[in-house]
Amino acid sequence: MVCIKVNKELTNIKFPKCIYYRNYLYIYGINSIIDKVTKLNKFIIQCFKYDNKMNLIKKININHKLESSTLIWQIIENNDYFIFLIEQKSIDKIKHSCKYYKYYVKKTDLEDFAISRIEKIELENHLISKLYYNYTLASKIKVDEERPEYYWGKYLFCFIKDNKSYIPNFDKIVNYKTDKGHLLHYIEKKEDIYFVIFSIRHKYKNKHEYYYNIYSSKSKDLVKFYDTEKIDIENNVSNSDWYCYPEIVKKNDEYFILLNQDDFGKNKNTLIGNIIF
Repeated sequence: MVCIKVNKELTNIKFPKCIYYRNYLYIYGINSIIDKVTKLNKFIIQCFKYDNKMNLIKKININHKLESSTLIWQIIENNDYFIFLIEQKSIDKIKHSCKYYKYYVKKTDLEDFAISRIEKIELENHLISKLYYNYTLASKIKVDEERPEYYWGKYLFCFIKDNKSYIPNFDKIVNYKTDKGHLLHYIEKKEDIYFVIFSIRHKYKNKHEYYYNIYSSKSKDLVKFYDTEKIDIENNVSNSDWYCYPEIVKKNDEYFILLNQDDFGKNKNTLIGNIIF
């Protein structure tokens, strides 16, 4: 059984994404500001640098100008570069849309966030969680029949391999009729088995509010998944009913996880702990 043991609170970092580089942990997140034109929330990127003992060294300003509401979904290490999988969101109450890009940042330019080149990903109406070899591990954005006016809609797993999309099958828990959102957070292949961590956005039965639960599963082919189960979370640090946006980082053969708490990371501090597979 997969379990998480929370051991510390960090500062408030919503939707965290991490790089462990030169004995420092760089944690990227988002902050919400009011867009001057639409008067709606706009996400901007922020970064925090921590030492090996998880003490905050400094907050790093991201100087690159981003006009759209922006999130980082994945950071890939590739030779001399870090590749940031960037989503640029529409700032609109009525219709949600997003575009994806790969931003190449030289490792030596990391703290300056100096972008060497940008590549657009030609895929629409999807949330892309991970680029993994020849797979695009994504969720397709659809209208929620229960709440068609809700601009977020729902987003359900739809993986793409060699430009062909398919719906992965899970032995239990994942329900494409009732689930309101699927996000894949981690994938690793050990021997011949893929191990994934993902979350499901659920809707409360009697109100238009949502919450996440975090799950794990295994697969031999990324088509059929088995041993799907909810992850047990031990938290003696804070009081939370549920957790979301987990980010897993491997450091010195140990696995660490960052978690937002039960307000979608808005007002509570980010948690860090160990995850045991």
